[in-house]
Amino acid sequence: MRPIPSVRAPRRLRSAPITLSLLLSLAGCSKDAPPGKVVAPGGGSAADPDAGGPGNDAGERLDGGARDAANGGSGGDAAPRADAGDSAAGEEDAGNTDPTQVCEVAAELSELSQPVSFSDEAGFVVTPGLTGFGVAFTQRNPCDVIRTLPVAALGAYKQPSELFGDCNARVTDVSLLHVSDGYRLTWVDNSTGSAELQTLVMAEALTPPAEITRTRLTENALLELRPQQANIAGHGFAAWIAQDPVKSTRAIVLRAADASGPAHELVAAADGYQPTSFALAQLGAEGGALAFVSELKQAGVWLLPLTAAGEASGEPLRLSAAVTTGNTVDLATREEDGGAVVYSIDVGGSREVRFRRLSPTGELASDEIKVVSGALQGRDASLARLGGGYVVAYRSLATSTEPEPQVRLLFVTKEGNLQRDGAGRVLTYPVASASPTGGRLTVRVSTDGQLLLGFLDASDQGARFRVIRKRLDCAF
Repeated sequence: MRPIPSVRAPRRLRSAPITLSLLLSLAGCSKDAPPGKVVAPGGGSAADPDAGGPGNDAGERLDGGARDAANGGSGGDAAPRADAGDSAAGEEDAGNTDPTQVCEVAAELSELSQPVSFSDEAGFVVTPGLTGFGVAFTQRNPCDVIRTLPVAALGAYKQPSELFGDCNARVTDVSLLHVSDGYRLTWVDNSTGSAELQTLVMAEALTPPAEITRTRLTENALLELRPQQANIAGHGFAAWIAQDPVKSTRAIVLRAADASGPAHELVAAADGYQPTSFALAQLGAEGGALAFVSELKQAGVWLLPLTAAGEASGEPLRLSAAVTTGNTVDLATREEDGGAVVYSIDVGGSREVRFRRLSPTGELASDEIKVVSGALQGRDASLARLGGGYVVAYRSLATSTEPEPQVRLLFVTKEGNLQRDGAGRVLTYPVASASPTGGRLTVRVSTDGQLLLGFLDASDQGARFRVIRKRLDCAF
């Protein structure tokens, strides 16, 4: 890999840890859960967000060694498998089926829906703010614009603010990152005569600045796609796919988000990958990771650990080779012990979602776990930290027992144990009906304990960008 030039770090940012004494309250009931009750994954608490039972550090097997947790395979029994490193030898942790850790399911649902012209997740972004969230998406009205809005924990959605609207410019692919001064918005437009990556800082209210001054992150003959931003150990970074329109090669490029340092390739065009989507996130307190899907060349879902300075640490590791068109990947951060990756793949015509724990340095910390497989069919999964574990959102595809596609949620402890009912069946919870395609969902949890889910809902009547806010409403 190419050595990374040094970059100047912006002001060091530390997000408050998400210590929830709450769990998701959902409209409707789960596939398997009794109505009105949700079992807390891992039995975490506000006092101890990491409580929740032992781990499952059983080695680093890849596809062939996956734990089929969704169907009760190896490691996926109703009672979670114990890890002697975290509990007394021979004892099993039943924290995620403890009947005392329950929540009432409320019928609260808060949604914003907007007609849009983009076709996948590159056209919108949902990111946690100081409190609540920032949201941005592209829209044609009739010219290309970027719409932005803050989403608070309670109350009606604000009307989105509008940026640009120049009919001579084409605006695509947006990213949003919370910074000390508000939010950094990054997008692609051709206002300078060439499609380039642009950036500017907006206030917490996400209202247009009095004077819009673009800062160009790129200036070349390449096509920039799918920008992502992340804070890694206090450094703000932007990454994107750079496509050579002549050679038809692709690279993943990273640069300081404020354009203070030079751009460099994390995944070089000469490496022979053809990345189509990716995720960028911090792992632990001082590291990070890039996870990407390559479809046509060196097909697979790949993981590349990063240092605090954004340097590649080693070579990409293939998590799965079972990819087809439209597979996705997402990352989540736990400052205490690393994080996790979730990816959607196709295996023999079956749509599956798989989960893997990661160490603070980006190493594999557990077996691969099938969180959606078998009788369940899902794709486009997203992942966020939730107290002592994670919440996974995905598109549940139509089956013989569930004829209508939906957006659903499920819960995973930090060790990879799934929330189950008394019979050992995985509990998943419906959020809304949705189209079976439309790109990756984005689920995020704010520092004040709110969940926001964004996704594209495509139909014959046109595409809509939908944002659903869910109240976290349990006491334990």
